[in-house]
Amino acid sequence: MNVRPLRRLLPLLAALGIATTVQAAAPDATVDKLAKRYLGWKDLCAELQLKNVGKSGLVQEGSSKTCVLFTADGNRYGRVTVLSPPVARGMDVLTRAELVGQISTGGKSQQWLYMPATQRATLINANNSESPFLGSEFSFADLDLAYLDPAGLTFVDEVACGNARCRRYAVRNPGGGAVSRTVWLSPAGAIKQIEIQKLGKPYKLLVVENEVLHPSGWWVADRVIMRNLQTGARTESVWKNIRFNAGLKPENFDPKKLYGPAPSGRPR
Repeated sequence: MNVRPLRRLLPLLAALGIATTVQAAAPDATVDKLAKRYLGWKDLCAELQLKNVGKSGLVQEGSSKTCVLFTADGNRYGRVTVLSPPVARGMDVLTRAELVGQISTGGKSQQWLYMPATQRATLINANNSESPFLGSEFSFADLDLAYLDPAGLTFVDEVACGNARCRRYAVRNPGGGAVSRTVWLSPAGAIKQIEIQKLGKPYKLLVVENEVLHPSGWWVADRVIMRNLQTGARTESVWKNIRFNAGLKPENFDPKKLYGPAPSGRPR
């Protein structure tokens, strides 16, 4: 694979469950297969349905609209807009992240939380990045780490993976801290699961339950489950109405342009 400026990231599906890729030199053959498996798109919008099953068995459902954009200058933009439940409708999480492989600063990432009640977009403190998103088993960090620059993958080992062997890679954690992530890749380059540890102990496990070949020609992990290994709770996510290359621009993700420097009404 030729070395070219990064325009996309490899997917880790930690919160989004959607796959994309990168045009760059792969660390090894397995990551190269991963890139080829999910190669192609620059931006997308889709609907995400979540079902939270608590440790007591209580079920709560929600949905959101998610949009992602990769730009030629080495940035990834993301926006998750809550559609339901009604009490959280209109809440936004905005992300701007630099790709490690292209940006010399090492891949900075920022997130903003917009609350309709206050009509303000507030920068999320890195210390709160592992807090739950909408009461689900996905954290704000999981949303941000749904995509991974291949420069941030470090090979760990090979492990049994069904009837084959999977290669495990440690995921770069830009903020450091107590939580770490490891992704399992099949021999074909497909993402099988992501282990999440806290203080060195098993914390959560994301499993890719189903992948489909989208009519556009790109693979999509359309059903993933995040399990809390400490409480037994889980969040099931399903993707619908996926649209690739919708013509998104950075201003579609700019909190100042969306909401203004001061309170400016509900999100557009």
